[in-house]
Amino acid sequence: VLMITKYLGYGCVQLFRSFLRSKARSRLQIWYVFAGAFFSGTLVVTVNLLLPLVIQASALVSIGPVSTLFFLGFASYAIVRFRLMAIHDFLRRAWVAFFLVALLVGTLTIFLVGNVSFYPFFIIALANTALGSLLLVNNWKSRLHQSFAVVPLAAAVWTLCVYFVRSSPNLAEVQFYSKLSFTATTFIPLAFLYFAWIFPDLSRRLRTVQWFAIGLTVIVLIPAIFAGWVVESVIAGPQGYLSHYGPFYPLFSMYMLGYTAWFVGVLFQKYRKLQGISHLQIKYIFLGVFGMAIISLTTNLLLPMIGIFGFSAFGPFSSLLLAGSVTYAILRFRLMSVEFVIHRGALYGLGMLAMLGIYSISFLTFERLFAKTTIH
Repeated sequence: VLMITKYLGYGCVQLFRSFLRSKARSRLQIWYVFAGAFFSGTLVVTVNLLLPLVIQASALVSIGPVSTLFFLGFASYAIVRFRLMAIHDFLRRAWVAFFLVALLVGTLTIFLVGNVSFYPFFIIALANTALGSLLLVNNWKSRLHQSFAVVPLAAAVWTLCVYFVRSSPNLAEVQFYSKLSFTATTFIPLAFLYFAWIFPDLSRRLRTVQWFAIGLTVIVLIPAIFAGWVVESVIAGPQGYLSHYGPFYPLFSMYMLGYTAWFVGVLFQKYRKLQGISHLQIKYIFLGVFGMAIISLTTNLLLPMIGIFGFSAFGPFSSLLLAGSVTYAILRFRLMSVEFVIHRGALYGLGMLAMLGIYSISFLTFERLFAKTTIH
């Protein structure tokens, strides 16, 4: 007990001395680390070491581990607010390693389990998650990064939901994933529209009518989806699951078509007006957005309206067009000032390997993708 108390006290004293000697940002970083360590250490020593020596305090022992949340909270705030330990640089480097490991482990696991039909969906979801997290890791405080990151992250959720809807044997799970799929796709036009409004001028403030257009969608459509007014029920048919749409489905369809046309129009106007590197950046954004919108709206909205449901699995695949064009704009024109920490050649090589993997697995799983017919 004395040894633990001694070393803990010595550490706090050293932190406080460093706090007194430091200046500017370093002083603030050390202060939050010291405050977290002091509060957490005091609670741990008191309830786990000192009190058990004098009273029966077994009920308080569980407070000790929980008290470490004080240190976690203070340190996390210092990391986010004052860039403690240059954690952002570490995350940029760790980002590459993490997704390479995820690709390797996921690929091996899928093939060992034998669930090959999941592999294309895994690749698409991983690619979108990688792009979205890259934008946030580079500058999570930027409204531009935040809004655009929502698109690939929502596309990743949509991709996984489409697979689970097609493969799950449980009707309740299918209905849940169907609602989650609609929710994810709802955020894609909103995020695109917000991005189109503020690009490239981050100082621009939205007008009241623009905030109303965003807020109304969130307030009306999201609750309607989970209330069962967009997807009312799911039934098992002879060739797979079929969704029975509710009274709000026409409103959802008009929203997807109208807002997509809205943000595509805003992007096209800015493409015509902007000059220099911003003109080139928005060119590739527009191409990716336009290609994704045309394919996904056709396969997942327009064709189901006329009774053709077998192409819905290809909707999420269209997000690769956006991911590819945006990645190229990042590499070639430093879109959103994103910087990679590895050589471009390595990224091009990884991108080519990913595309080869998608093509090869698509050939192997082509029949399985159409084994069931489902509405999404």
